[in-house]
Amino acid sequence: MASKIQYTFGNHSDVGKKRKINQDSFGTAKNDWGEIFIVADGMGGHKGGEVASKITVDHMCNEFKAATQDTAPAAILEKAILGANESVIKKAQEGLEYDGMGTTVVAVIIKDNEAHIAHVGDSRLLLYRNNKLFFKTKDHSVVQDLVDKGLISESEAETHPNKNKILQAVGTGSITPTITKEKLFKGDYILLCSDGLSGEVNESEMYKALKSSKPMVACKNLVDLANERGGPDNITVITIHIESGDKPPKKSKTPVIKHPMGRPKIPNSTRVLVIGLILGILLSFIGYKTYQFYNKSKIKITISGGPKTPIIDPDSTHETKPVEPEELTEPVEPEELTEPVEPEELTEP
Repeated sequence: MASKIQYTFGNHSDVGKKRKINQDSFGTAKNDWGEIFIVADGMGGHKGGEVASKITVDHMCNEFKAATQDTAPAAILEKAILGANESVIKKAQEGLEYDGMGTTVVAVIIKDNEAHIAHVGDSRLLLYRNNKLFFKTKDHSVVQDLVDKGLISESEAETHPNKNKILQAVGTGSITPTITKEKLFKGDYILLCSDGLSGEVNESEMYKALKSSKPMVACKNLVDLANERGGPDNITVITIHIESGDKPPKKSKTPVIKHPMGRPKIPNSTRVLVIGLILGILLSFIGYKTYQFYNKSKIKITISGGPKTPIIDPDSTHETKPVEPEELTEPVEPEELTEPVEPEELTEP
């Protein structure tokens, strides 16, 4: 029989250094059989983003409190997010100040010894276990899609012109939340955040903050660190520490989901120079061979794709914009992952 888990949590939100309004919202709700934690990152309109994120958090909390114990957590999450989507769309019809508003959302229900996770957009949930990092959400974004298909590298994603464009958000039309679950063990850390944190703080820095402080202090320290890096966006984080429960397995089967992440560690300058020289030689060789091939074959290459798809730019007024066909592919659902990837040990930043 599984041991009952106990946990502590903290949260913190800040407007950042560049924005005038905090359009992020967060919340928790508890009943006699579980608890829900939510982070939403609003966008669009003069004050629409702030309204959209608050509507979403409030609706989901109320939906959770009204749910019965025999209702599957996945069903609760889906109903709550889809209901919030309808509520935001309805509110947007009340005036021009709400036109084009929407929000990302990431949420987790903790019931017994399991975490039930749902998200829409690019707000994230991360899980740390056994000194390792496991990504439990995959961004619904243009660059994540391109990375998944091998069209760009993770490093290229960091400077891609569509880096901040997401493929779906609550309040913008039809959405499909991604919902998963994970068994929890003693010593696990869960972190939910908006991209104001994940865009500025890397995974090792997050882990260092979590393991060195209580959850509430860790949240404050992480927000401060993002602000030290310029605080270009609103910053919101919730952390949960599982303090008691079953001991974790020595080898977890949880797959790692890679993201275009925030600031990486600064590598050794000599290593950068050597790698740069090697890459330069390789690229020159490849370029020369490519030139020879196409000069001989005279083959014309055409890139084609499917129909144009609307996307959402959180840094704009949240208008939908078309993406050229080659930039979009079908998102990969978590169940399509096959071989689990064993993550590397985290090191101190």
